[in-house]
Amino acid sequence: MAQRAIAEFIASGNYERHLRRLRLTPTTQRDHYATAIAEHFPEGSRLSHPCGGLFLWIELPPAISAETLFYQALEEGIHLAPGGLFSNTGRFENFLRINCGTPFSLAIDGALSVLAGWMK
Repeated sequence: MAQRAIAEFIASGNYERHLRRLRLTPTTQRDHYATAIAEHFPEGSRLSHPCGGLFLWIELPPAISAETLFYQALEEGIHLAPGGLFSNTGRFENFLRINCGTPFSLAIDGALSVLAGWMK
């Protein structure tokens, strides 16, 4: 019975419609994060929009240590990844990687604002 219901769902075209809607969700979430970062983060921060995926990369102004920011954020329950984790040459020491997999909310906007305040 379950297989028949799934087969009818796929044959009806509703499955394709569902997938199209589902594919928009990560893009919309990432756009919300990017807008908040652009609004809150200090001058000299640069945002990178990779093609696809649920991550944004932020290049911080040179005077800001991503690792220090990471530990400060961790103490406040804010999760991010310092760029140094992704290079063994120290190339991304002033980068942050932000995961946009969690739906954007006022709490996330507030956390990004707090991060920005520390940087300023």
